Amino acid sequence: MTRFAWGIAALLAAACPAAAATPVPQLLDAARAALKDGRSWDALRAYGEVLRAEPDNAEARAGAADILDRNRGSHGAAALTGVPDWRAGDMAAARVRWGAEVRPEEVARRFEGTDRAIADLDALLAKLKADPAADPQLVRRVRLDRMVGLRDRVRMAEVIAEAEALAPLPAYADQAYADALLYERRPEAALAAYDRVLAQDPGNIQALYGRVFALVEQESLSEAFASADAILQDQPRFRAPAGGPATNPNPEHGYAAQLAAEVRLWGNRPTDGTARLTPLADGAPANSSFRRAMAGAYSARGWPRRAEAEAQVAASLDPDSLATGIALADSALVRRRLGEAEERIEGLVALAPESRGVQRLEQELRAARGWQLSAELRPTWNDGGGSFASGEGYDFGATLLSPEVAPMLRLLARVDLAEAAPPEGRVTRNRVGGGVQVRTPDVEASLYATRSWGTLPETGVGATLAVELDDQWTWAAQGEINSIELPMRALLADISGDSASTSLTWRRDERLRVGAGVSWLGYSDGNDRVALNGYAVQQLMARPHFDLSGRVDLYASWNSRPGGPYFAPTSDFSASAGLLAQHVAWRRYEKSFVQAFSADAGVYDQEGYDRSWIGVVRYEHRWRHDPWTEIVYGVSVDRRVYDGVAENGVALMVGLRQAL
Repeated sequence: MTRFAWGIAALLAAACPAAAATPVPQLLDAARAALKDGRSWDALRAYGEVLRAEPDNAEARAGAADILDRNRGSHGAAALTGVPDWRAGDMAAARVRWGAEVRPEEVARRFEGTDRAIADLDALLAKLKADPAADPQLVRRVRLDRMVGLRDRVRMAEVIAEAEALAPLPAYADQAYADALLYERRPEAALAAYDRVLAQDPGNIQALYGRVFALVEQESLSEAFASADAILQDQPRFRAPAGGPATNPNPEHGYAAQLAAEVRLWGNRPTDGTARLTPLADGAPANSSFRRAMAGAYSARGWPRRAEAEAQVAASLDPDSLATGIALADSALVRRRLGEAEERIEGLVALAPESRGVQRLEQELRAARGWQLSAELRPTWNDGGGSFASGEGYDFGATLLSPEVAPMLRLLARVDLAEAAPPEGRVTRNRVGGGVQVRTPDVEASLYATRSWGTLPETGVGATLAVELDDQWTWAAQGEINSIELPMRALLADISGDSASTSLTWRRDERLRVGAGVSWLGYSDGNDRVALNGYAVQQLMARPHFDLSGRVDLYASWNSRPGGPYFAPTSDFSASAGLLAQHVAWRRYEKSFVQAFSADAGVYDQEGYDRSWIGVVRYEHRWRHDPWTEIVYGVSVDRRVYDGVAENGVALMVGLRQAL
């Protein structure tokens, strides 16, 4: 008798010491009676006493092994009666479960148990396939268990191939199939598989969670909210031990509450998600999972510094987890610390290349590290405007940024082409420029030189600066000698000019943004134009795939030398208000199609002329293909007023944002 089997017998005997002197026949009778009455554990105790007295008793060994087999004790049963092929399959299936549930703390060793289980199943399958008399049902069961192991090892393509070869599947295998489909970005098929699992096992919590993820990934966000809330409602905060009060904390309640909050973050409801997460994190400040979720909430709300602080707290609590590594790399990317982000992501790729989160970071790092092109073409057609009519024309602008040539330093190139047709004649301005751009976590600055040709050739120089003072305040300034802000009509009169401006923006969160600025444009004919502007944008509605915002704009300007060959009123003032609606018409992971509609209307008051109404209506499409490519195109119709005469305009717009 092996030491393992003898240990089982000794433990069972110790549980019932008074029966030690009972004759073996009576013990066997007691075991048979217990089995007949369905008292398996009483029978196992009796068999243990028999084996203590007669270690080689065949009936006791077989009976005890049978009970252990039926209660997932195949390894103990093997110690009693050996390892036939069917039991070898049970033992390997147990090792699959252990590999998934009992993993080493070191992330690099997380698959050690699962790999051993798959190797055992592979060896058993090879043996069975070589045996013409092998039981086909046993072969099928081993393949199903191996499929679960492959899921745990994130070899999802193999899982799907096996599942489709073995269909129809039992619930536990169908769940592995659903997980694999979700990983391979087939959420509709995954949802159907999770529903099949839940039809057989309605309380399967992992399948319920998987179903929520499938709903999110197929963009059924409202249904995902309801499903996550239903899971939370069914999970009590405390569980009761057998026969006792509900005093044991239920770990599933915390995760269900976190999931119900995070679904809101993914579904364009970051305010609601944060409101749900905050009491969880406050109530369990040492819970690293809640801290990482708070980092995600702050990031969704446009607070990168708060997000980084939460990720650092999570790292102090759980420094070695994969989820923490992803959160820290995410934060480094958002805060534009590309060197740190690259180092972290390279480590994550070496550690967990199969992780979808790590793969996403790889993509985003490539987009942030590479060449970046932004271009826009805007042809216009204008009618009216009196002596200040613009006529037809176009504007084209493109900026190209190089990869970093030194830490946080890039080269930039800029092209601007413009043409207009005022009554005085056609005017063109073509300009190229180049310089450098610096991006730090809090500052973005550029310095460049330009050369233009066309109606008025000029050489210029410019600089820009934007400082994120914290998560809410941003200050910006820019200046340019021979400025592109100069009206096109001024070029016809050989008038050049310089410009400078500064602005301050306060962004409370994703719902409210307020800004104000002042600008100066100095013309070479001696005129100085000073302008003030302010605006406020308030989100009015946020729903899955849709949000609606209201906007108010104020503008006023003064010219020191009014009149002249370009529009220069003594003073003017405008106030307008409008709405912006954005609808995610279609989204599939990184790919999306968004349509946006805005309408603004207001009043324009120019000194010396009657007030008149102004307005603009825009409609555009935004196609995002991946983290590298976004195409935008649209049309706008507007009404402006010059010296009391209205000008109506139509403009088309085509834009490209491309990381190379």
